[in-house]
Amino acid sequence: MSVLKNYYIKNEKKLIGFVTALLLIVALLNIYFVVDVHSSSNDECLWVENLKGDEKGAIVFSNVKVGGVAWEAGIRDGDKFVEFEGERVKNTFATQRVFNTFAAGDTVKYLIEREGKLHTTYVRVKKVFNFGRFAFSLLGFIWLSIGFIVLISKPGGRVQLLFFLIGAATVLMQSNNLIVDFNGFVKVTPITFIIEVVWMFGAAFLPFLLIEFFWYFPDH
Repeated sequence: MSVLKNYYIKNEKKLIGFVTALLLIVALLNIYFVVDVHSSSNDECLWVENLKGDEKGAIVFSNVKVGGVAWEAGIRDGDKFVEFEGERVKNTFATQRVFNTFAAGDTVKYLIEREGKLHTTYVRVKKVFNFGRFAFSLLGFIWLSIGFIVLISKPGGRVQLLFFLIGAATVLMQSNNLIVDFNGFVKVTPITFIIEVVWMFGAAFLPFLLIEFFWYFPDH
């Protein structure tokens, strides 16, 4: 035990730097996955399931943005969404999952119904990302970066260590971005299981680290 302790004391700053480098890589991956990998396709309108009347279950366009990609394709509020890339539209969830596979700028084929007549149109895909996830991922990256500078200036300080650990826990908590898609679904594999444990570990300890940090901070 004393050998490990002596090794840590001797190489403290190098070990802190190594751990920080690994966490910063995770933080950057979090941001990349949110902004690019798990971004959602968007046609600047809503697909609403009709719950009443003779056309119960039909998917209808609503809140079509004036000047948006759906509007430019000739789609208007109240139009019925019949087919998507040749496949019958059964529900919004399944259609959205297929829609998400297209890249920004791609065009997709819609078959819509208006006043009993069918019309084929092509919609240009736009991409959006979850801003909340992005904000917390960016917060973790910034807090960890500052925490490293704070800790490296005084490695033995209690408050400095807590500041660093808050950044580390925030990064770990956001690592679920690596496995959770835009709709919040996870494909279960051994790797995703490990990441699940890691992010839950970060989420479990973060509140206690924050409480302890602000408990110590005013007097130190």
